[in-house]
Amino acid sequence: MYFYPYNVSYTQWACLRTCYQKELVNTCKCFDPDLPYDYDTIVFNHIEKAKGPCKLTNSTNVNCITEVSSRFADRTLKCGTCYQPCNEILYESTQSTSSYPALSYIDDFVAVLNKTNPLLLSKLKDEYGDDQVSFAIQSNFLKINVFHQRMTYTTYEQVASYDDYQFASDFGGAWGLWIGWSILTIFELIELGLDMLVYYCYNANKSQPSQ
Repeated sequence: MYFYPYNVSYTQWACLRTCYQKELVNTCKCFDPDLPYDYDTIVFNHIEKAKGPCKLTNSTNVNCITEVSSRFADRTLKCGTCYQPCNEILYESTQSTSSYPALSYIDDFVAVLNKTNPLLLSKLKDEYGDDQVSFAIQSNFLKINVFHQRMTYTTYEQVASYDDYQFASDFGGAWGLWIGWSILTIFELIELGLDMLVYYCYNANKSQPSQ
């Protein structure tokens, strides 16, 4: 769905947004123009084709969109197949800006510029004036620093709450309990039968008349 037309790989967020788009098309008969929608793809060709983009001027569309968005926010949409990807690289960017070069460094910067590119410095003075060289330099020069904020990574792992080992352990425990109870019952019945046989034989012998 996303890789061929948009040249992006699978992400859980993209899957959730696709699920949201499918619900809009299926329920509201319209699609969100800010999200990908292509009826010819396998994602959407099994549901009824949308009549067009959702219009906020249409009260029916607005009510339907609000209802679907609420379900999406409450995580009650049927998006159970949107799993964590096997591998995913995410970069969080933080931007900070300041004047360059700093006013305390302007004189040194002008001296270096006068040695390396005096023609450029002359053009700046002609355009802005000699008394506005600092402003000209700060308005026309830029320095970009790109660096990693921290060299750490986070691993998310999905683990089954009830795995095969736990099932086998519980099954074995229950099986052992019932088998043990059955064997004890059998031996108790055998013992009861022997006791009754002994008691019967004892009474029979006792009731016979002596000669």
